Amino acid sequence: MINDKISLYFALFSHELKSPLNTIINSAKLIELNIHNSDETKIKRYLSLILSSALYLKTFIQNTIEFGRISFDREELYIEEFDIIEVLYEIVDLTKIMIEEKNIEVEFNPSQKEFYITSDPIKIRQILLNISSNAAKFTKEGYIIFTIDEKKDGVLINVKDTGCGIKQEQLDKIFAPYCSLEKRYETLCESSGLGLFITKQLLFFIGGDISIKSEYYKGTEVEIFIPSKRR
Repeated sequence: MINDKISLYFALFSHELKSPLNTIINSAKLIELNIHNSDETKIKRYLSLILSSALYLKTFIQNTIEFGRISFDREELYIEEFDIIEVLYEIVDLTKIMIEEKNIEVEFNPSQKEFYITSDPIKIRQILLNISSNAAKFTKEGYIIFTIDEKKDGVLINVKDTGCGIKQEQLDKIFAPYCSLEKRYETLCESSGLGLFITKQLLFFIGGDISIKSEYYKGTEVEIFIPSKRR
């Protein structure tokens, strides 16, 4: 069964790449056509599409690579001290790019300027990018709010959105690999079925945890615990 789903995933791989690649190519062509007209509004719009599509490709490819590492037990940790607040600001900026011109407010107002933790910054970036990508992808209007709270042995990061939400009967399945592949194949919705699976696996490697609360058509709230040592 798992081999059939792996085959389905890689069969869809080329399709997943086509849409963002076409957007990048077509937007670049439109910039070329409008560059002499000095129409800054149009050029900024096309650049936004290019950046958004490139970020989607980056996330999709990174998840595919992580899936391969996990499948073959080749995952490694690279532990160092870094500022998690700075990383979150990076993710917030990327989220603003991903929402393009949607009517969405992205908020992040931490109570402190910096907070150093000891963990794997590469994996944490991928975890947060996966969560923010979902929020940006499935929210049409409203808000995406990032918060961070200090805990005794780590930090708790919360990402709340006003997106389409998840049906209650599907909440127990969202961390399973390929949970949305069949639907993806039938409806061509933008989901490879690996994002949350990869996220949970990466959190397992760093000793963290994730929980999701969601109400269909009203929004989703994701809590991520990242264990750490203070400097």
